[in-house]
Amino acid sequence: MQLHVSTGELMIMVLAGVATFERHLIQVRTSEGRARAVANGVKLGPKRKLSPAQEQVARDLRLAGKSLSDIAGVLRVSGTTVKRAVNGRRKKTG
Repeated sequence: MQLHVSTGELMIMVLAGVATFERHLIQVRTSEGRARAVANGVKLGPKRKLSPAQEQVARDLRLAGKSLSDIAGVLRVSGTTVKRAVNGRRKKTG
């Protein structure tokens, strides 16, 4: 009976090792695919909510004294998006 339990444990360990190896292969393939996409000019991440021209409009309206919520209403985006555009804090992509 003891041999049977040991055999089951061995099988579980072998399957866990194979699963770990496959997970590593998936991670490597995924990172290589991302690197290839970036090298080919693909922009990763969500699309920008505001174009550069719209960001400039937001900055101009803010300098003219408009509130962030007023500017957000005009541009139909959130106040946080307007705040980032006005303050110039954009996340780097790629």
